[in-house]
Amino acid sequence: MLLLAVASSLLLSQPSEQAGSRAATKPAAFAANCGNATAEIVFDGSKLKTGLYGVDKFEAVGDPDLVLIGNQWWMFFAAGPGPGRPVEYFTAYLPPNASLQTATTYPSDPNGWHILGARADGHGTAVALIPAPPPGGWDANGAETASVTRGPDGKLSVFYSGYSESPYSGHPMKMGVLHDVRNGVGVPDPTNPVMVATQPWEEWPKGVGELLEQAARYLPKQKKWVMYYTGGAWWGKPPDNEVAYADSKDGIHWEHQTALGFGSPYYNVDWLYNPARKRYEMTIAKDPKMIGGLLPRDIVWLQSPTTGKSKSDWTGEVTLLSYGVPEAPAWFSKGALSPAMKYGNLPGEKNRLYVYFHSYGQGQSIGRFYCDASH
Repeated sequence: MLLLAVASSLLLSQPSEQAGSRAATKPAAFAANCGNATAEIVFDGSKLKTGLYGVDKFEAVGDPDLVLIGNQWWMFFAAGPGPGRPVEYFTAYLPPNASLQTATTYPSDPNGWHILGARADGHGTAVALIPAPPPGGWDANGAETASVTRGPDGKLSVFYSGYSESPYSGHPMKMGVLHDVRNGVGVPDPTNPVMVATQPWEEWPKGVGELLEQAARYLPKQKKWVMYYTGGAWWGKPPDNEVAYADSKDGIHWEHQTALGFGSPYYNVDWLYNPARKRYEMTIAKDPKMIGGLLPRDIVWLQSPTTGKSKSDWTGEVTLLSYGVPEAPAWFSKGALSPAMKYGNLPGEKNRLYVYFHSYGQGQSIGRFYCDASH
């Protein structure tokens, strides 16, 4: 199957978002099936080299995001090594009308998640989403933390972070965007990178900007793009990352960068507008010890009546997934990152929140859990 080969006639319209008010929203209530009780591994980091998933060169997977095209779910995820970079982006898909509850994989289950390029004999070559950059290009050494969304024309855009040399050695991460994704490959915007660090709190150490973990959405009623992202190097000493807000009229030129004030214990974000409950919802990876840095993370949920620009706008925090409980399985016993949240699209799933994420425990894996929301 080919990504987006017939998608132009199948793209769904986005839920209409409200401008919002400051009126208090009802606190969320999730059923007992939430989080740990429903967590299952999808791509097991300890088995990536075995050919179990139809490809035989991955050593780690992470940073998933998902999009519904017609009646079919697609997953974008980072893995390495890629054909040209240590970390690249790839794609997997489910059969039409399959549920996000699916945790099985091709080729062991033909109806499970199928990596684009995977083969039944386990020796397939996954298709890289981002074309090979020129030597020395701004993203020549890695592409991570992608976020897929639709613009005002209904077409997909994929925002991602890239770097020319390893950010762990003090080099900056910048942000770019892909358009016109077809057959598993996107077209980089000619203006890339579209966002670089400009604020003091986006830089650690001083002069080295780190922009990553972005989650961008186009809001039709507000006629603008809104992005939540992480600024600052969360591996810095001391840890000083900050969850931040930015907006844009065209998805290319970003402004109003604002630190929300969550601080280092909160790291990366996904968010959506829930039209049934007229609220914005957010999931964040949070260090329960409230120290931050490299410490393991839970996944928590918050809500806001607006696209809030301050921590005080986001309330009703609920821990959805906890790595630190005795019953936590080995595959996420060392924490979770990069939540990607979507409500189900099938009958009976409109109140079921699915969260895909990557975990640490037995290698770096991708898993998912779900929670049924009662209000």
